[in-house]
Amino acid sequence: MPPLTPYMGPLWIHDSEVKHVTRITRQKRILLELADQMPQTILSCIHCVPFISELLPLKWKGYQEHKRYTYLIKLTSKNEVWESIDAKQRNIISNAQKALSVLESDDIKLFNHLNKKTYDRQDMSVPYSNRHIENLDSIISSRGHRKILIAQDEQGNVHGSIYLFLDHNTIYLIGIGSDPNFRNQGSIPLLIWSAIVGAIGRQKVFDFEGSSIPSIESFFRSFGGELTSYSRLIRTANTPISILLKLMRKYE
Repeated sequence: MPPLTPYMGPLWIHDSEVKHVTRITRQKRILLELADQMPQTILSCIHCVPFISELLPLKWKGYQEHKRYTYLIKLTSKNEVWESIDAKQRNIISNAQKALSVLESDDIKLFNHLNKKTYDRQDMSVPYSNRHIENLDSIISSRGHRKILIAQDEQGNVHGSIYLFLDHNTIYLIGIGSDPNFRNQGSIPLLIWSAIVGAIGRQKVFDFEGSSIPSIESFFRSFGGELTSYSRLIRTANTPISILLKLMRKYE
């Protein structure tokens, strides 16, 4: 998967006048043709968008399916979303609102700086380069599909930042960054809440993009989203890797 790309296809344009059986038959044919055109690499990995379930033809072509999970919030109304958030998280957001201001920014370098601090605190390396995200940002920002939010105090100290991608239906949480000196001031919950409020009436869904790290999963879950599965498809032409993947699948 390309860096900072949560999902890939397949994406279908549905014709409401076509019978279900006709649509499924057509999709299976297209998936078989698509699989035949995929490059023969040692390892192929595709994260499908949520709600895509017609993947059997890709299994026939040697792909293994693994389930992953994200949390989705339906952007119905501010009050409804607020009431679904965990009470402790609501208190953190309310307290942060008293001390911090949320601003929209175009400073991708500032986000990268805070994002790196978050990875450094966990003794992890950032899985993409600054150049990659800056190039990506220049494209999607020019098309009006990204938003960077920052939270700062009265002294001008920036506590945290989040990076968001938007399309006509969904707002995606792409990245988070915070200053460890202000880690417990509630900047990230406040920023996520502000992004949700700003998206109501514009997008229909807020997607956290999930995480397999328990502490991050519990943080995302506290916002009251719906646990939603999506498929990760893997195919390998390397026998040792294939055996390892089958063993991993067996003991999942």
